Amino acid sequence: MTEQTEETKEKTTKNATALKHMTKRLSILGDNATVEERNRLEEEMLALEKLAKRQERDMRNLLREQNKEKHILKKEQQRKIEALEASLKEDYNDKIRHKETELLKNMTTLEELIHARCMRLVARWHLTLQIFKREDRDASNIKGPLPLTLLCLPEEFAPYVAAYNS
Repeated sequence: MTEQTEETKEKTTKNATALKHMTKRLSILGDNATVEERNRLEEEMLALEKLAKRQERDMRNLLREQNKEKHILKKEQQRKIEALEASLKEDYNDKIRHKETELLKNMTTLEELIHARCMRLVARWHLTLQIFKREDRDASNIKGPLPLTLLCLPEEFAPYVAAYNS
């Protein structure tokens, strides 16, 4: 493309120079200029006009190619952006899934820990009741262990008390 541009510049320069010389020569000669010289001037002017039209056509073609390339680059950039967004969304969803799995595992562990501690707490209360029974003179006459229902425990402990008694 640069060679063509340089060729065009060279032709334009030559034609403009030739036209300038021809015009000057005809102005000096005035009416004494021959038909051949006038024809030569017209040829130079036509060549210059053709060259200008050719340059205009080349510029339009170049502009069209640039617009086409710009459109292609925009599409490619849009595809890359969409791919990046999809990748980021997928990574985000993976992180969320991983955290959800971790949290569910932690919740299960916590529930198991709470269950075990509640059972131990109920056992401690039962032992505390039995120690109270031995230490208290009035309660020592009661045969068998004291029931946990005497403590008026919250309802959340009902399943643990039932599990402990069975």
